[in-house]
Amino acid sequence: MSFYIKYSHINEVPAYAIFERAPSKITRAINVVADEELLVNGSIYYCGSVVSYALSSNDCPIAAVANATSRGNDLHWINSKGSCISSGKTVQRKVIALNVGDSVRFEGHVFTIGTAPNNNLSLLP
Repeated sequence: MSFYIKYSHINEVPAYAIFERAPSKITRAINVVADEELLVNGSIYYCGSVVSYALSSNDCPIAAVANATSRGNDLHWINSKGSCISSGKTVQRKVIALNVGDSVRFEGHVFTIGTAPNNNLSLLP
């Protein structure tokens, strides 16, 4: 999926450059794509889905959705991304700053970023 994205550079640290993305004028939600790094409450997260995982694994997305639906699994999620401290040089990554309560548009669906147990986040319909 492609769409016009307007970024505003808001801060920079050695590990990453932090950008803010303007919400869509139509959906009033911030567009995000699978595996894009998101900065929420000082931690890095990424959105994923059954379809994006199936496509990256060269599996049939239609069969993957049917399988996940039959088992009662979520079709979309947000996960934290692990990190480690290293003395080696790394390429500065670009992250998108978001907040809990923001509306995001991911794979055609509009979700609200919510909190979940154990300092996790969730995508609320």
